[in-house]
Amino acid sequence: MRRNAILQILLPLLFSGCQHGASTQDMSTGSTQQPKTAESSTGDSTAKLYVMGMACPLCANNIDKQLLRVPGVEKVSVDLGSGLVTAKLAPANPPSREELAAAIAQSGFTLDRIEMPAAKGGGQ
Repeated sequence: MRRNAILQILLPLLFSGCQHGASTQDMSTGSTQQPKTAESSTGDSTAKLYVMGMACPLCANNIDKQLLRVPGVEKVSVDLGSGLVTAKLAPANPPSREELAAAIAQSGFTLDRIEMPAAKGGGQ
């Protein structure tokens, strides 16, 4: 009996990734916190996502997989120490801020803010 109880606790962690420190576990109701936004001045096709709650390589892998499922995301890099996730976006058809935020929410973590590349052709 005790062995089954331990398995019930450990198996979800193995299949869903580490959730140490994640502040929102129940994603069925959607995000309760609107992400803060800031515009990037780099002019390239890279979005910077600041994510809270990542604690291990499984966390990074979970975020990586969710973001790569978003059409227009070409490459993802995760820095566990700073919580910075960079996503290389397709220049011709980049995903929206909302699509990126939804991928982070789907992975079970809290998005602090997103810095999106400046739109080309827009006046500043």
